[in-house]
Amino acid sequence: MEPGASNEATWADWFHSLALVAVAGATVYVGRFVMKNVFAPGTNMQSFFMTTRELDSAVMGVLGSCVALLLLCIGIMYRYASIIRQKDILRLKLWQILNIFAFALQQILVGVNIRIDTGTRHTPDFYTLFTPAPWAFAIWAVIFLWEMVFVVWQALPSQRSNNLLAAISPYFIMANLSQTLWCFAFCPYAQRVLVVAACFLGSIAVSLSFAHYEFTAKQNYYRSSYTWQLWFFVQLPLTLHFGWTTAATLVNSNSILARADAPLYIQIAFSLFCLYAAAAIALCLMFLRYDAVYGLTVTWAIWGVRGGTGLLIADTAVTVGSDTLNAQLLTAEVLAYWLLLGAAIIMLLKLLRMTMYQASLEMRNRVFPPFLLTDLE
Repeated sequence: MEPGASNEATWADWFHSLALVAVAGATVYVGRFVMKNVFAPGTNMQSFFMTTRELDSAVMGVLGSCVALLLLCIGIMYRYASIIRQKDILRLKLWQILNIFAFALQQILVGVNIRIDTGTRHTPDFYTLFTPAPWAFAIWAVIFLWEMVFVVWQALPSQRSNNLLAAISPYFIMANLSQTLWCFAFCPYAQRVLVVAACFLGSIAVSLSFAHYEFTAKQNYYRSSYTWQLWFFVQLPLTLHFGWTTAATLVNSNSILARADAPLYIQIAFSLFCLYAAAAIALCLMFLRYDAVYGLTVTWAIWGVRGGTGLLIADTAVTVGSDTLNAQLLTAEVLAYWLLLGAAIIMLLKLLRMTMYQASLEMRNRVFPPFLLTDLE
């Protein structure tokens, strides 16, 4: 807004915000319709992505293009981040527009039925030792629905001057672009180079980690400097996405070994390593950034791996010994309980800090007379 302009939203401001949401919604609807026809069963595009292929020039060309686009997007976000955060377009901030359309693009591609995990995610031949149970993937619905609420909320006129939303927007945009490109890499045609898909998932987690840092690093020692609306509409969905993609990156990493026919003892060792790594990352970030939600999200993923291990034990076609699988199941269970304990400690510490802050205010009011407090403030 121009200096001296009123912060009160006018009917024109609301019109532009509602028009932005409507256009983005129409874009998703039309985009999904087009993609379903482009990748319809029997078409050349669908056959290419859904057929296991050798590392020929076509496969490397598609994956190389995806990697190049990712690097280009990173460069653009880094170079023009300040412009994205400050520029006004049609009574809206540029970051408001880019946030909602980046999310819309991601939703268009996520709905395309070309990935490994569409239709065959839970078949026995796709299981690795580090695969969550089917019910664990339901968190994607929660993440996407909650982020849809976020992109609509951030487009409101009242959020144009929100510096925090402006700060996290380049990271949110980057995360959505990475997830869009991941949809083209996590496909049967690229099974021999799943490392590319794992890198895209890692890029999502890293981008959201920077956004998460903006929330957690700028909190007042005794109380959050942000409103409950920001916590509910923005921090919670992005933290869920961050936590789940952290675990999903480890899941994809295990798939790389499985697809490469790595020796079974290496797969077992790496699966256990990933369990400990996920728990260690969650504990560190919970206490360093004082956020229990991230730890609870990773706990959900680890408990999902526990459920997936239970399914492997019941599957007679699995060649891994039951003792090994039971050991992994117990490890996941113990780590999940430790993370729950850590999350409980964080929440208790937050409650204690809030109580101490209120007590300090009451003590200050008792010690100093009101007129002196007014002068001090």
